[in-house]
Amino acid sequence: MTGYGCYYNTTEGTQIIGEFDNGVCNKHGKKIYPDGRIYIGEFVNDIENGKGVMITGDVRIRGIWRNAQLIEELVS
Repeated sequence: MTGYGCYYNTTEGTQIIGEFDNGVCNKHGKKIYPDGRIYIGEFVNDIENGKGVMITGDVRIRGIWRNAQLIEELVS
């Protein structure tokens, strides 16, 4: 898959909507987790990497992510 699209990972139960290149999201996108969390931001190989925001209910964490881990919270 190349271009804008949607991918549902049946193993993890996650859904990614965004820009894909050769089957993976390597640009910007939105990942929806089975527990309701939503990540919107930059990706590398379907993993949260770069600037993004994690939304959990009413809580929004803006930051820099590396390998799906928050490494620096950004204050706006």
